[in-house]
Amino acid sequence: MAALVILLIVAGCVAFEFLKGTCVKAFANLIAVVCSVATAFGFFEVLGNVIIARLDVRDNAVFIPWIMPLCFLIIAALTFAIFATIIVQIMKKPVDFGDLPEKIGRCCFGLITGLVTAGAVLTVVAMMPLPSQYPYPRFDENNPDVQNPSKVLLNIDGFTTGWANMLSKGSFSSSKSLAFMHANFLDTAFITRSTDDEIFDFTSKNVLEIPRKKAVWSAPENLKDTEENDLTAKTGNSFVIVRMGIKKSAMSETKRFTASQVRLICKSDLDSTPAPQGKGQTFFPAGYMENSEQAKVVKLYEAIIIDATKIPGKTKWIDFLFEIPRDYKPEMIQFKQNNAAMLPAMTAAEQAPEIISFSEPKKIEESSDTEDATAEE
Repeated sequence: MAALVILLIVAGCVAFEFLKGTCVKAFANLIAVVCSVATAFGFFEVLGNVIIARLDVRDNAVFIPWIMPLCFLIIAALTFAIFATIIVQIMKKPVDFGDLPEKIGRCCFGLITGLVTAGAVLTVVAMMPLPSQYPYPRFDENNPDVQNPSKVLLNIDGFTTGWANMLSKGSFSSSKSLAFMHANFLDTAFITRSTDDEIFDFTSKNVLEIPRKKAVWSAPENLKDTEENDLTAKTGNSFVIVRMGIKKSAMSETKRFTASQVRLICKSDLDSTPAPQGKGQTFFPAGYMENSEQAKVVKLYEAIIIDATKIPGKTKWIDFLFEIPRDYKPEMIQFKQNNAAMLPAMTAAEQAPEIISFSEPKKIEESSDTEDATAEE
């Protein structure tokens, strides 16, 4: 179905430009579409967060997941309308390059316009809270392999998000790069969608707290799972532990979540740009720590349930276990679709803090050693 949508959109754009436009107008329309999609990528989340902050997530759970894709469409449509108006005003007199150049130019520009439009449409649909087979089954619902996603015809949505990442480089939103803040945009868009009515995709306020120090450190050697099986990282990878706190006051929205809603954004050691600039890579947790030697392994879509009655203090601290390449460094932790916090530098192994068990949590000194996260996504 996604391939059919791509062909219809591309064919429609080519036919329109060939029959109704001129070569110059076709080129102007292409520029308008590119600028509209780029603007939507840069600001849809800003508008969406403003709206969500004024709503109660529990009372509007059905509507809220639609806000971000709708904001994307609204911004893109308004921007295109502005450009279209300008094009009409400055191109009142036709420019003719001759019959053959005109026909070739219209078709070529119409083709590129159709490809960009089709990619944007599929990207927006991927953001919508739809069943996993729409707009196409990017991952196996029962056993998703985040390293090998399925791709649609021509990987057209990957093409659109790819050049959007290239354009951003911090220019869309102050010094923040889309390629970092939304690393692996399409993969996370598909994976973070939840069809469980009791698991919210968003929170109505900031819910994260991150220790100012000792928030990231290497996992101990000889790590086992709760079934006493050895946990071994792949060649070239290593396990790291990231401590993330969820405010107890937000438990009504966060007491149930999935591992797919927790994302670690890392940067390659070869990327010298400071986060959140440059390009990031998304990693999902392999599980969470139960003690200094054992971790509970969880699947991406497995529900993680917090018992609010067992939270000492104001924060539920969770030590998540991630497997990342050795030449990557953790930079940011993201939770659900509108919470993100920068991480401090990794702590040396000899200074690593004591593990906080998920099942038997304990209180840590929150007033001096932690800071509130900012919802930056």
